[in-house]
Amino acid sequence: MAEKAIVPVGVRLSTDIEYRPDRPHPYRARVRWIDPVTKRRLSLSEGKADEDEAQKWLQDRWRPA
Repeated sequence: MAEKAIVPVGVRLSTDIEYRPDRPHPYRARVRWIDPVTKRRLSLSEGKADEDEAQKWLQDRWRPA
């Protein structure tokens, strides 16, 4: 199993939702950022059954309170 990335505090995040019709959970919610140490672009994503679920995952987990 792949190791989960840790998002450093204070980095700028970009988010998107991609529709992939050939998947059991066709909406992929993804957050990406540039690691300030390695300068590599990293990401975390999760598949969801519908676009509303994907949007909720992004808002609940990746938007400031």
